[in-house]
Amino acid sequence: LGVGGGGGYGASGFQPWFDTLNFRGNNGFYMPWGGSIAFDSSDTNWFFDDDFATVEAFEGQSDFFSVAVHELIHLLGFGTNTTWNNLIAGTPPTSTFTGAASAAANGGNVLLDSGEGHWASGTMSTIYGTATVQETLMDPSITEGTREYVTTLDLAGLADLGYSVVPEPGTYALLFGIVTTLVVVRRRRAA
Repeated sequence: LGVGGGGGYGASGFQPWFDTLNFRGNNGFYMPWGGSIAFDSSDTNWFFDDDFATVEAFEGQSDFFSVAVHELIHLLGFGTNTTWNNLIAGTPPTSTFTGAASAAANGGNVLLDSGEGHWASGTMSTIYGTATVQETLMDPSITEGTREYVTTLDLAGLADLGYSVVPEPGTYALLFGIVTTLVVVRRRRAA
């Protein structure tokens, strides 16, 4: 339905120069350079919601909101950058993500899909800021007619990449969607 990831750059020079480009003064926190997102426009019957506070029935359609937030999180580096890869143990099909925040949110290391860029299919967590359990947004698939929200485990994956989530109290949409992703801010990692 969609694909997204961090961008790159073309440059030549010495390793200290590349380190300056990659880390930009962030003590080893590898930051993506922009990126891109693309969506299937030919074969997908998309559902576009104009009110995220409600969830209408949309059987037989794919939820654009859920897919867009999923791809934005990939753009931030989830499953797509060096820091993520450095936190993988084992090999497919039993590779796990060992980030401390993710392991704490999951009750242990998190099983990854065979491509190692998503949580394994069927991984469950609570919708961020609620007690409602759902399949994680960052597993590799979504069922037609279903909306998925950012979960505690999904945000823990971003925390392991060096981001901090700064929720805006009282904003319903913040807790349930794309705004959550947009208020994710980077934090400096201790050297």
